[in-house]
Amino acid sequence: MMTIRPLATKDFPQVVTFAIEGMHFDRYFQNPLMLRAFGYYFVEHEYANATQALGAYEAGRLVGVLLASETAAPKPHATWLRRLLVASYQRLMRVFAGHGTPAYDAANADMLAAFMAKKPADGEISLLATDPTLQGRGIGSQLLAAFAHTAKGKRYFLYTDSDCVYQFYDHRGFIREQTRQIELTLGAKQFPLTCMLYSQVF
Repeated sequence: MMTIRPLATKDFPQVVTFAIEGMHFDRYFQNPLMLRAFGYYFVEHEYANATQALGAYEAGRLVGVLLASETAAPKPHATWLRRLLVASYQRLMRVFAGHGTPAYDAANADMLAAFMAKKPADGEISLLATDPTLQGRGIGSQLLAAFAHTAKGKRYFLYTDSDCVYQFYDHRGFIREQTRQIELTLGAKQFPLTCMLYSQVF
């Protein structure tokens, strides 16, 4: 039986794995150690900013996670120690991986500005990921249903792209608000990518 409860920090290694595989971070890093380090940076950063951190558990094992941040709400996980940890990861990323993916970041910023000019949002769903070995079990849908109880009447947005399973949001009442076509440059290679911004009022 699956239960939805607050995410336990001891389960961060599984969250990092879900994020790496579900969001295809291996596009950015070929070195396994740097890939894992970036995964931890991403998870710690989003957890520090989260106002909701839900885990889906089955027989005590984490099988899915949802992180969301409500703009006007306090961030209970943003301790000074976690912010220091995130800053340390960020410095490490800049030393070994440069300044990230400017085209991707610029596309997301442009989509958000255009979206917010028309439909102000209450917050962002920053991570929704499940165990890649358990696809089709409805884990993501159950996490969204649990989240909807606390987000009732509020509009949340999220970013995704054509390398992710964006169709999941099409089938669950989300509106595709913005899209941008970019060329993602990774080393000597270029990859065409469609960036998307979705929203939903819960």
